Amino acid sequence: MIEQKDGLALGYFFGLLSDETKSRFAPHPLTPEYAKRLCINESGDTAERFVLECDRKIIGYFILEYVMSVHEANRYRQFGVNLKSNQDILFAPCILDEYQNKGLASQVMMILIQHAKEKRMRSIVLMGGTQETNIIAKKLYEKYGFKKYGGYQTDIYNIDMRLELHQSQ
Repeated sequence: MIEQKDGLALGYFFGLLSDETKSRFAPHPLTPEYAKRLCINESGDTAERFVLECDRKIIGYFILEYVMSVHEANRYRQFGVNLKSNQDILFAPCILDEYQNKGLASQVMMILIQHAKEKRMRSIVLMGGTQETNIIAKKLYEKYGFKKYGGYQTDIYNIDMRLELHQSQ
């Protein structure tokens, strides 16, 4: 989990990301200023935020958000899925460009899926879906059992994907 001391390193990580990678991540700005704010560990934060390090350098950043957004819940409701806070978790990953497509996301996925199961979450939902053009990410999510639920248009088409962990309660 990120800590206050990670602010500078996380900001540096955000600064190293290409514009293309930044365009695929929408939960919040990827700026050094925002990194400092994230690492203050405000008590009102409803997410767990993790970093992946290699040689004392952050190479990955992952959000697990426990409060379901109205936007996500409304989109999934049209498919007969009733997403709920603290049962369905929102997931947003980001890997440094030079470390993408090297199997790191697969290793992290296994750990984060296990973490969500241990917390008795019902499912993992891709926060904002994944961009239709992000073929590698779609294949990764499908490899771990994420199912497509349709999509929606912003400036690019996004595919909603969800991994069921436990049977509906």
